[in-house]
Amino acid sequence: MSAMMALLAAMALAPMVAGQVLTPKEYRTCNVPPSSNDTVDVYTSALLERLIDVDDRKYEFTALLFLYFSWEDPTAMDKMITSTNAYRNGSGDCHFPCVAGSMPSRTAKGYAPEFSCCDDIWLPQVVAYNLIPPYHTQFSGLIVGEDGKVGWYKSLYGKYFTNMQFSLFPLDTQLPEEPMPVAGDKDTDRSPSNPFRDPDFRHHGVNIYISIKRLSEYYIVNQIVPIYVLVLVSLVTYTHNPSKVETRVALNLTCFLALTAIKWVVNRELPNSSYPTTVSMIIMTAYSTFGFGVVESIVVFGFYKKAEKDEQEEKEKQEAFASPPSSAKAETPSLTKSSQMSSFKAVLESSARSERWLTFSRGIRKLKGDHEHNLTDLAIIIDMSSLTLVVITTVVSSAIYFHT
Repeated sequence: MSAMMALLAAMALAPMVAGQVLTPKEYRTCNVPPSSNDTVDVYTSALLERLIDVDDRKYEFTALLFLYFSWEDPTAMDKMITSTNAYRNGSGDCHFPCVAGSMPSRTAKGYAPEFSCCDDIWLPQVVAYNLIPPYHTQFSGLIVGEDGKVGWYKSLYGKYFTNMQFSLFPLDTQLPEEPMPVAGDKDTDRSPSNPFRDPDFRHHGVNIYISIKRLSEYYIVNQIVPIYVLVLVSLVTYTHNPSKVETRVALNLTCFLALTAIKWVVNRELPNSSYPTTVSMIIMTAYSTFGFGVVESIVVFGFYKKAEKDEQEEKEKQEAFASPPSSAKAETPSLTKSSQMSSFKAVLESSARSERWLTFSRGIRKLKGDHEHNLTDLAIIIDMSSLTLVVITTVVSSAIYFHT
């Protein structure tokens, strides 16, 4: 309940804080539309002359926008002629020139906009809700046609605040919005107690959207590529000999520290958001890759030391069995243990019978520098499985991040 009340309060305060009335002050007194039912259809055109700046950290953008409003007013031409003639013959003043900032000449002929006065002509009361003051009007004016059609043009230079979505940063496309509702007559404007429950309540206006696509090449080269380079470097972990656990762990820790430095630089250019972006998810995946490499290196080293210990025990048993008997008790070998060792060897030999596996393991041993064949097949399988898992995880996660 309190959250809804806060939302309603924010909606009520927003027009008061940021709403900027674009209609000139001299026209705001003419707030009765020239029609029998006090409503006029106003047609709106907008042209983005130039997008000057986009500040994604402050959720603001600066633009030069050309606006054109047109409607029908059968009384507009008569009002322009009357006010212009009164100004020319000295019986009245030109309070509202048709072209803003250009006072017409009293000796001019005809009723071109730059030579005429537009006193008492009705203009729609347009409000820019997200326009941050101060703003500047480059040029503004009225065009009154003999057929009763009126056009109001305005070139607006200003800064706007808007909502932005950065979940796909730096491959994001923003759609800044410029809401411009029409402000009616305060004396006749309805103010229902609860507009959410009033089906007849209508708030007329126009929303202007600008599609902005980020130039992502800079961010890809300076942020994403270095992260993937570190991930590729960390894959060297699985080509090292499991006995060199210090080297394997040090490699992943180095990549971890390098990524931390890159993350510090990335955060300076990363937009402020309360949700993860594509770059932040890639960084978290890279951290997970380095952490997995450290754990896997320790596990494989444990298997390596266990195999080394078992091999040493087997060698000692073989030496004891091959030594000359010193007593009658020693002449009888343990058939149970020898049969167990022979069966264990048979299992290893059967698992390595495949010629392809022999060729593959021979290449891996050569890559790891295991010229004396001290590595077990289990260590090779764990390293290669881990390498495959890391590559698949990196590729799949990247595809998800960039195509979500």
